[in-house]
Amino acid sequence: MSTRHIIKQCEYCKQEYKCANHKSRFCTITCRNKSGLLARVEYTCVNCNDKFMALPDHGAARKFCSRKCFLGSCVQPKEKECENCGGMFTAFRSQGVTHGDGRQRYCSKKCYVEHHKFEEKTCVLCGKLFCPISIRRSISQKTCSIKCKAEFFSGVNAFNFQGGEHMIGYHKMVLIGKRKGYVGKYTAEHRLLIAKNIGRMLTRNETVIHINNQGIDNRLSNLFLCASMSEYACRRSGSLPWPQKSNLNSFKEKNT
Repeated sequence: MSTRHIIKQCEYCKQEYKCANHKSRFCTITCRNKSGLLARVEYTCVNCNDKFMALPDHGAARKFCSRKCFLGSCVQPKEKECENCGGMFTAFRSQGVTHGDGRQRYCSKKCYVEHHKFEEKTCVLCGKLFCPISIRRSISQKTCSIKCKAEFFSGVNAFNFQGGEHMIGYHKMVLIGKRKGYVGKYTAEHRLLIAKNIGRMLTRNETVIHINNQGIDNRLSNLFLCASMSEYACRRSGSLPWPQKSNLNSFKEKNT
């Protein structure tokens, strides 16, 4: 669907222009600024100390008169001596440095480790030797990489592991591990109980109904298995009668 444009007259330069916004008042941002609609404020540049006029920066005071002054106030790369090996290197700004000139203190990760006397550790997953990434992590870090960390701290090793069981809504979920064709490692307890009863895993289309509408009541006598999603939808909408007793024996007989 195409947007309908209208012709309006700029309130500053009086030129006609085409726009899609009925509330538009100026043809360009230049005309908007020159119109004096927004009052400019006089500031003092913290780098060159020159006076300049500018609009507030989202309500906050401006600090620099130009991009050049902004970059001039930043920490610039500098040749300096490594605090560990004494070699010269180009030190850039470092967020981790809380004292000194704000630049890097070591020429390499190796010098950083040697200076802090870190001991190499063995990755609990792959067995490779690695150096901790910081002083704070030298004790707690157990894996050599993000990949190993994600793989190791899953399942029973996960920080929020709850014994392999948790609730989603009114259904109890049970940890069963990875399954082919599925992303999640958990499955509903009632589906697992039915699978054990009939001797096979349920397919994606097979849906379970709790006869008494109590999702935590996973007695086999309270579970009704729909052969398809359409059957489940019909029973929910009333097109088919609501089940009064379990039908698991019929599925069990088919598999025997």
